[in-house]
Amino acid sequence: GMPNGQSLWSYGLLTYFFMELCFRLNLSLLIQKGTYTEEMATLLAVRAIPTSSFLKQTITLFCLLVPVPMSRVVLSDASPEQAIFGILFGIIVAIVYHSLYMYFFKHKEPTEGSLPVRLRCCLARIAMCLEASLAMCFSCCPWRPRRLPQDHGTQLGEPLQGSQAEPQRDAEAPDVYLLPRINPGFIETDHRRQAVQREVGGGAGQRTAWCCCRRLQDLRGFFEFLFVNAAEEVEEMNNRVARAEGDAEAATIRAAAALADAKRAEESRAREEEKVKEAREATEKAKQELDVASKDRDEERKKTEQQMNFINQRTSQVTTCINSLQDAIASGRVERLTKSLNDTRVELEAMRSSMTYDDRTAATLEQLFGLVEQKQEECERKRSEWQRALDIFKARVRQAADAEETAAGGRAQVKKLTSDAEAVFGSMMDAIRAGVNLKNSAEETLTLAQKVLNNWQLVFKGTLRQQELITAIISTVMWAGDKDQYGELTFAEVCFCLQTVQRNGSDSFITEGLKLVKNKAPKDLQAALETLNNLVFLLEYTAKADMDLAKRLFRESNDKGPKFLTDIIEKLCGYGANRGQYLENEAFLQSSDLAKAKEDPKQILEQIKQRGQTYKLMDAFRKIFVVLAEEKQRQYGVLMAPHHTQTIALLIFRAFLDRLGHQDLEGTKALIARVATGEGKSMLIAAQAAFMALSKDKDGGGKKVHVIGTDERLVSRDFHDFDQALFQKMGIKATCLCDSDAQAWRGVWDYDVVYCLPHHLSLLYTQEVTSGGSKLDNFKDCVLLIDEVDALVIDRSPTDMVIDNHQSLSEYAMEVGIALHLQNGKLEDLAPKRGQQQFDEKQRVYKIVQQKWKQAKEIKRAVEAGKPTDFLPSTDVDDAGWIAKDPKSGLPDKSKQSTQLEILRFAHRLRIAEPDVVRRTFPMKWFEPLFVMSKPLVFGRYCCILGFSGTLGNDEEKQFLQDAYKCTFLDVPEFLRTCQVETGEAFHTAEWTTPCLARTESVNVKKEDFPQQAIEVLPDERAQLKRVRQLAFRARRHVPVLVIAGSSEQAKDVVEELREEAQRSGSMEEWDVVRDLSFTQWERSRMDYKDNLFLATQRIGLQPQDPWRITVTDASGGRGTDYKIYDSEADKLGGLLIIVMKLPLSSREWTQYQGRTARQDRRGQMCAVLCSQDYMDETEDDGTALPGDAYRRALHDDAYRGRPWAAPDA
Repeated sequence: GMPNGQSLWSYGLLTYFFMELCFRLNLSLLIQKGTYTEEMATLLAVRAIPTSSFLKQTITLFCLLVPVPMSRVVLSDASPEQAIFGILFGIIVAIVYHSLYMYFFKHKEPTEGSLPVRLRCCLARIAMCLEASLAMCFSCCPWRPRRLPQDHGTQLGEPLQGSQAEPQRDAEAPDVYLLPRINPGFIETDHRRQAVQREVGGGAGQRTAWCCCRRLQDLRGFFEFLFVNAAEEVEEMNNRVARAEGDAEAATIRAAAALADAKRAEESRAREEEKVKEAREATEKAKQELDVASKDRDEERKKTEQQMNFINQRTSQVTTCINSLQDAIASGRVERLTKSLNDTRVELEAMRSSMTYDDRTAATLEQLFGLVEQKQEECERKRSEWQRALDIFKARVRQAADAEETAAGGRAQVKKLTSDAEAVFGSMMDAIRAGVNLKNSAEETLTLAQKVLNNWQLVFKGTLRQQELITAIISTVMWAGDKDQYGELTFAEVCFCLQTVQRNGSDSFITEGLKLVKNKAPKDLQAALETLNNLVFLLEYTAKADMDLAKRLFRESNDKGPKFLTDIIEKLCGYGANRGQYLENEAFLQSSDLAKAKEDPKQILEQIKQRGQTYKLMDAFRKIFVVLAEEKQRQYGVLMAPHHTQTIALLIFRAFLDRLGHQDLEGTKALIARVATGEGKSMLIAAQAAFMALSKDKDGGGKKVHVIGTDERLVSRDFHDFDQALFQKMGIKATCLCDSDAQAWRGVWDYDVVYCLPHHLSLLYTQEVTSGGSKLDNFKDCVLLIDEVDALVIDRSPTDMVIDNHQSLSEYAMEVGIALHLQNGKLEDLAPKRGQQQFDEKQRVYKIVQQKWKQAKEIKRAVEAGKPTDFLPSTDVDDAGWIAKDPKSGLPDKSKQSTQLEILRFAHRLRIAEPDVVRRTFPMKWFEPLFVMSKPLVFGRYCCILGFSGTLGNDEEKQFLQDAYKCTFLDVPEFLRTCQVETGEAFHTAEWTTPCLARTESVNVKKEDFPQQAIEVLPDERAQLKRVRQLAFRARRHVPVLVIAGSSEQAKDVVEELREEAQRSGSMEEWDVVRDLSFTQWERSRMDYKDNLFLATQRIGLQPQDPWRITVTDASGGRGTDYKIYDSEADKLGGLLIIVMKLPLSSREWTQYQGRTARQDRRGQMCAVLCSQDYMDETEDDGTALPGDAYRRALHDDAYRGRPWAAPDA
């Protein structure tokens, strides 16, 4: 749009406009990078534009303005060189403009009226004028001027937003620069206002005419605006000058004030310097004082070091004295302890006389010396105790030795020797348990005591070899020395060892027994000799075992089982033409081995290893049996071999496992075997577990095995018996959770064999379920072995209540219990207040503790009155006075926990100790129920279950097992039933006592000495006690008697009744004749209980004509207790007589009662003396008690006489 020939300036102006647009587009980015600041952008009078505005204005610029200069170049009005130069010129002008402005801005203060500001305003007006001219020339739409807003955007350089963003602007109107301090107002004339009105109200022709002339009118109005604003600018500049003069005057005033401030600051500085000077002087003085204090401290430290060195020296001397006394106690020698006491007294007096330090050091030394004096007092008490025990031992030995020289001989001499030997042994053990080392302190007396015991052991008649072993046992017992070697050894255990030797005189037993005695401690002799005796016994009868008889008994015992089980047994134990797979060549010990089994067991084991390829069925089990046999041979020198019933049972288990999942099993997942007591269940379980862990499945690995039992002690014992002997030697990774910490069950899947209790499996299953169930499939690849199925599954509930010890509620319950005990009025203060934390839980605990506390008092009164309760008093320290009772058996149940039991124990502790001590050492536990765990659910997760039980129970119990666990039953015949002996049978069961041929042939037996009726029912308890007393004292003349009472309270009454009768006879010591084996006695003294158990099957004397002892027990002694009797005369007369005072309702419990007699190859007999009042609950339907002739038909019918008795149906 320039004059002719001036296209140069057109191009330059267009280029400048384009560069200005680019600058405004990138202004925000330049401010962010620091090239421009917000203040610089304000002074440049520019603002950022969005991309859309940039594109619109650029298109407008090039589409509307560029064609004009381009057309001039086309028409040769201007040359291309001029166009290019114009573009360069526009670029240079833009750069120079910004550079000059930035220079003035950076090097000179951009105050109002300065050159940069005036230059900026001038250039801004020119730019605005050019922009307005272009807009008027090339815009086809009316330009509606607007009032520029006084307020800017929220951020400098950005377009106005919201209601401020140009509310009156047309869409096609060009942007207007925001010029600081310039308000153009409304650029509008009356002529334009009228034109706008005509535009709104007129027609199309009128609008076209107006558009043709409005450009010149608006241009004139714009220039008028410029002149008006120039005048206003001049006026504003004058105002600024006036304001500058005022500011200069104010600056002068401020300068005067600053001068006054400087003067005051100088005065302040002088004062500060004075203070610094004083501080330096004080610092110098403090430094001098510090030097003096440092010297004093160094002297004090040297003095303290000297004192500490002296104290350390005395501490070392005190430690030496205490160690000397401790070593003297450990030596067990009275002389050495006396000498150490004298030496320490002298040294302590010397240390006290050399104290020259202050009171503080003296107090410290006195504390050290007090430790020595305490140890001296302890040693003095120990010395007195040792001397007293040693004097008693020497006196007993001299008395026994003198009595032997003056003995008259005969039966009285034997009794005297026995009593003297028991007294000598008792005094010796008292001295040893007190800590006396008799081997070093009283060697001569110990030698004399051994002579006394050697004279006594001659009572145990035997061969020279037996006497040699007996002498070796006595020598080991007398000269062990260390008290740890004795443990809780009793005289009864020594007698048992000697009797074991007397009963077994085989060369193999004597030879291996001599080796055992040399290598075993006295406390382990009984168990070692008993194990050796059992191994010799089993080996002897293994040679008499008949394979065909064992197979026939298996077929007959299980002929009513399911078809798949009878097929398995028939395949293994066939007869006739089909003799089955288990033949002579499959037996672990063959007939050729038995001849040399006692002479050279090592050679037999080597032969078994060499012929391993001949085994087909037994190959895997052969390796297991070889490992076990080698271990037993190493320990006892006797060959241990599985008998036929054990081998066939394991083969049946194997066949059952191979058939799992087959249709012929009809969904059966469990096989429970009845294995009688003493038939080696522990070995069967360990062998089966090892077999499954070693067998390869389709994935190339064996199955994992979990073994559970009922008693923590027995489970731990079985695991340790076979861990090193079998599992470790065969590379099987095994563990026992009973020996591990509480969280050890979390890693059970890392082991091949795990011995545990049922609650461990519940915790394991709960963990897997709550963690997402990722390892629940592991149960499907695992086999569960259950020991004592009857006690674990039938006797106990099929569900377990899983409880948790709630810590915070436990503390609150404990405080409530203490308040109830003290009755100090603090109980109401402990009542929970609404709004407190855990209000609902504490309110519930507050009420329950008071109820349980009241019930605890009632339980205590009931127990004292002899009434039955769910809890039993206990003297065990761990039980804290109380223990739960099993509701079925009436025996203590240590595994049971409850809040009532905790309150009973807590109240007992509060009666014997202060509340603070109880709170700190024995805090109360509050158990919160978490959930109920179903045993069938958990056990059903396993791929199969193999169970072992002494009894299978009645039909209802069997049906329960079948319904809950999908099981079937296997009856394993007793081992002795498979043995062929020359005289009668080797296997016996308890029989009802009846007149027999052996008794009638014996001249010393009268008819009335034995019960003539197997079951007697008496009307009341007094008559029952009288009849028991008569039967027991008559039968004890010929056989040992065991009375099983219905409860611990009844057992106490029976003991008192029988001892009164023994006291009335005058010639017997009542405490020796009647022995107590009740649970109460176990709690009172376990050592006495062990003595009573041994003496229960012993005569009063050692002569064949001496009477037997009577033993009284309760239900605890009717299950799991081994009463050993080996007297041949008593065996001829029927063996141990059991008198039952209350028949258990469970047939399995009755089977356990029967199992207390007729053990191994010995006979047994029993009778029942009942009280009809005990069965009122069972006969309450007709309201009558049990009549006296209730079992008359069953007892006198010839079909029942002499047969083992089962629970009657009457």
